[in-house]
Amino acid sequence: MFSRFYSYRLLQRISRVLKKGDLRKFQIDRKRKIVSFGINHQDTDFFNCFYVISEGAKSCILYIKQRENIDESSRLKISEFLTYANYGLHHGNFELDISDGEVRYKVCFFIKERAGSIFYRMPSKRALESALDVGIATFLRYKSGIDDLCKNPNTTPEEACLKIEKPNQKSSSLSNITREDVKKIVEAIQAQSSTQTNVDVDMLLQSLRELDGTQTSPVTGSNEESLSADASSVD
Repeated sequence: MFSRFYSYRLLQRISRVLKKGDLRKFQIDRKRKIVSFGINHQDTDFFNCFYVISEGAKSCILYIKQRENIDESSRLKISEFLTYANYGLHHGNFELDISDGEVRYKVCFFIKERAGSIFYRMPSKRALESALDVGIATFLRYKSGIDDLCKNPNTTPEEACLKIEKPNQKSSSLSNITREDVKKIVEAIQAQSSTQTNVDVDMLLQSLRELDGTQTSPVTGSNEESLSADASSVD
């Protein structure tokens, strides 16, 4: 049975990991089985971090929380943005408390019994270190999108996420233009012109797409560039 003994051992292991990483200013609440500490990044971003051990659930959860809560007016947009961000993450996920605007990143470790033994296999030091490194890196990566949505009301959650995950992908109305659109434009211009000029609609469409920087398949209408999701993992 998972007992207080294992909780204390895991608390000690977490404290050794933090000391090794020069995070010596941490607090241990043995009664609540929580290790709490803060991390500064370039004097601009500050995160409150918590390792929480649950004996009932036989788990250890790392929470990384940004200091500022989200204003009520921006919470729905941030909720949608975090849904985009969570898709494709292999280890951990973002959470938003819609009632108070708290944003945090969570990584969960399950504590399993050893096969044929009464003892338990706890998260290794390497796994605890990796979870913290990946969690902070992931939060920093997507925090620019959170800030963008809070400061710029015209930015959509999808646009904010694309700026982070696909920064080289251009976004323009030209990328969505169809052959019918070009044909209508040509007909409208010819209707206003005193001279009739033959225009190759397909060639004009191709030129517009090349100008926009996108190359679209004439058969499927889909972007031919292969895009792969960037996901971080915890060993």
